[in-house]
Amino acid sequence: MYLNVSDSLDCAAGINTFDFGDAPSPFPTLIAGNGARHGVIAPRLGETRTGESDGKPSAGAVGDTDDGVLFGSINIGNPMAGVNIDLQNADVAKVDAWIDFNADGTWATNERILNGRTVFAGLQTLNYDLPLSAIAGETIARVRLSSIGSLQPTGFYYDDATDTFFRRFGDSDGDRDVDGQDYGRFGLTFLQSSTDPAFDP
Repeated sequence: MYLNVSDSLDCAAGINTFDFGDAPSPFPTLIAGNGARHGVIAPRLGETRTGESDGKPSAGAVGDTDDGVLFGSINIGNPMAGVNIDLQNADVAKVDAWIDFNADGTWATNERILNGRTVFAGLQTLNYDLPLSAIAGETIARVRLSSIGSLQPTGFYYDDATDTFFRRFGDSDGDRDVDGQDYGRFGLTFLQSSTDPAFDP
C-alpha cells in the first residue's frame, strides 16, 4: 500500500495565515469545507512550516512541504505499522492521525490511527494498528499536532498558552471564554445524579 501524507498540520506565521493541508478533493482541505488548519503559535512537525490563506488541494497531497512526518512501509496483512514524527518548537505535544484505508475520500472514525498520542522533542517512531479491511494501493493520511490532542480531521485549532489557560478553567468549545455554553456542557455531563444515564464522573 502506498501512502501520500496530507500536510503535517501544525501552525503558520503571520496574521490571517494558517497552516492548511493539501489533500486532494474530496477530502476536506479548503476553508469552505472546514479543512483542518492551525493558528500562529504551536508545536511544529519538522523543520519547516508553511502559511496559507486557504488549503492547497493537490493530487498525491504534494502541494505543501511535509518534512515532519514519514510513514514506513504499510503491508496489508501485517497487524501493525509505524510512522516517524519529528516534533520541533516544543518539548511535548499530542498527535492525531487518520489514514483513508478504504480509499473512499474521507477519514472515518474507525480510520484514526493515533488519538492524542504523546510525542517528545525530536524524532520518534509511533506504531499503530492496521485494519484487516485496508485496501492495497495509494491513499491519503492526515496528521495533526497540538498541545491538547484528540482533535478531529477537520476544523480550526489555535495552540498557545491562552488556549491552554481557558481549556484548563472550563472552555469546552475553544472560543476563549468560559461562558454559559461551557457551563451548560458541564452541567449536562458532570452535574448529573449518579443514577442519571447522562452522569459522567
